Amino acid sequence: MNKSNIMLLTVSVLLSTACVKNKETREPLGSNDGTAPAPVTNIQTTPIPGGAVLRYTLPDDLDLSYVKATYFNSQGQPMEVCASSYVDSLKIEGLGDTNVYEVQLYSVDKSENYSSPATTAITPLTPPVETVFASLEPKVGFGGFVIGFENETRSDIAVYLIRRDSLGIFDVFDAAYTSMSGGDLTIRGLPNEENEFGFFVRDRYNNFSDTLFVTATPWAEEQLDKKLFSDFDNSAWSFVWGVYDDVIDWGNYSFITTPFDFPHYMNIDLGVLAKLSRLKIWQRIGDDTLFQHGMPKTWKMYGKSSMEEPWVFLMECNSFKPSGLPIGQYSTEDWEYAEAGEEFSFPLEAEPVRYLRFEFTATWGGYKGTAFSEFTIWGEIK
Repeated sequence: MNKSNIMLLTVSVLLSTACVKNKETREPLGSNDGTAPAPVTNIQTTPIPGGAVLRYTLPDDLDLSYVKATYFNSQGQPMEVCASSYVDSLKIEGLGDTNVYEVQLYSVDKSENYSSPATTAITPLTPPVETVFASLEPKVGFGGFVIGFENETRSDIAVYLIRRDSLGIFDVFDAAYTSMSGGDLTIRGLPNEENEFGFFVRDRYNNFSDTLFVTATPWAEEQLDKKLFSDFDNSAWSFVWGVYDDVIDWGNYSFITTPFDFPHYMNIDLGVLAKLSRLKIWQRIGDDTLFQHGMPKTWKMYGKSSMEEPWVFLMECNSFKPSGLPIGQYSTEDWEYAEAGEEFSFPLEAEPVRYLRFEFTATWGGYKGTAFSEFTIWGEIK
């Protein structure tokens, strides 16, 4: 072995030995005087839906690190919430009822010395899981239900649909998730058969509401056959057939031949009279087109049952970009969302139509030449 190899081996051994000799356990910053801080005082509680805000006076202790609240949640599980020494309050959330809960508050210093507990009690306001449940208004729709709801606290909730199976047992069919303040949730995929169904709400803290039971028959729904589609009075467009040929591709699309002011109209003969349930539309998905250029951002849908009738307004559609990033920028979520297609539900009360009109009123990039790749329509053929 030459001298250089011997030196390297010697250095390695010395370093290894030094690491072993100097190994030490990480300790909290600062010296540990072994003295716990005083507890918080003047505790005031303000109830909120599913919890409470606790305000208090901090002890006069330069070594104070944080305040910890401990309690048991609605499922009897131990929970804790911490707040730094730079604030004088903390929030407890996720309680599923309006029972009285005992809370212990501890002052904790930088050496993890705990004060004696300061005890208080909180009585939450009605939790979101209950107020959302009380607002549920399920309506029979195409292949399932349209469920109206209100969620003033914008809590993360899930509305579950259960159904009775052939053995008479209720099982979960599907769930819709939201943090919106209200609106409609749609659950589809059910057969056109009478059955017993139930609806309940769950929050992210695993609290459950009661169950609302109904007996109903979901409406029949099928995808309309695009081979029956044709277009008319679309002289401003090129390759209109490209938006109903079942090919979703960056290079397969229809577009306004020469840019001009909005609105841009596209007229489609569906080939059948149908009560429409939903529309799905796809952009041209590419680096230079996704949520930009001439991709539709806002438009209105009109319909009529015969050529002689006037156009009747059906609904307004607003394209949604999940990330909210500026034009020309997009996230993986944006890309995946666009690939899946954007879906819009027609009003349940809309009359059956055969002829459909798109009225495009704005594009994502502001370009006055609308373009898109594909659309699909579902409904009940009359």
